[in-house]
Amino acid sequence: MTGKAHTKGDEAYQRIKRQILEGVYLPGERLTIRQLQTACGYSGAPIREALRRLQQEGLVEIIPYSGARVRRLTPFEIEEAYLIRGHLEGLACQTAGPYLTETHFSTLRQLIEEMDACDRANDGPAYGALNKKFHMTIYRAGPY
Repeated sequence: MTGKAHTKGDEAYQRIKRQILEGVYLPGERLTIRQLQTACGYSGAPIREALRRLQQEGLVEIIPYSGARVRRLTPFEIEEAYLIRGHLEGLACQTAGPYLTETHFSTLRQLIEEMDACDRANDGPAYGALNKKFHMTIYRAGPY
């Protein structure tokens, strides 16, 4: 099975999106073509394509003659996302629970200790990465 070839625009889109979701670029932060060219190593055309796609997804706002910025979510959008995520995570944990081993629990305890250290150090990006690893450890234990 052959998939669609990845273009530079696709790669720039994936990279910028990942950085937004990981908190490298914060809500309200201005994103310029030049800044993203330097950070991503792509020319202007793939960066503009990536920003248009991110705007369609609601992650970025494009401001005419000014560039773009990471979109701030409304309180309703944040509440809705946490509500949905809470239900999905509960279902994932319920499904994976019977498959968790002592090795999984040991890994989870270690990740909790590391997240506590990040919390004390006020290191949000590292905390987020560890939190993702924590949840993925649980999800991957499940049958799906």
